[in-house]
Parts: sequence; structure tokens; C-alpha cells
Amino acid sequence: MKCKVYSKRDLLEKRCQLAPGDFILTHGDSVFDKLIQIFTMSDWNHCALIIDSKGEIVELVDRGIKKHNIEKKY
Repeated sequence: MKCKVYSKRDLLEKRCQLAPGDFILTHGDSVFDKLIQIFTMSDWNHCALIIDSKGEIVELVDRGIKKHNIEKKY
């Protein structure tokens, strides 16, 4: 399994190729996000799955599972 680290800028400037099945990890800045990072001792507190070549993702959010485009989210 390959793992690459990209920045938000890489994503916005289309310097990374995301494909269906890719799994992404990210982090937020809310108090709850920070608590997750503290208790898991991780830099990450959120994940999503790329489901098509147009950047559609599926992720678990506070109200259930949501599908939307990665460019609108990050």
C-alpha cells in the first residue's frame, strides 16, 4: 500500500491525483477535533473515501453519512 502526504494547497492547485478507492485523512480545528487528536495521539481526526474521478467523497459527519465534492469541503 502506498501512502503520500499532500497539503491543502496541493489539492486546490491539482498537484495530486486522487482516484476512486483512495482514502484521505485530514484534521479540523474545532475543540472536538483537538480532543480526538489528543486522545488518539494522532495528527488526524477525520477521514473520507474518494468514490469517483471527479472528486466525490463519502464521509461520516455528525448527522450521518454525507456525499459531496472534495473541493467544496477542503
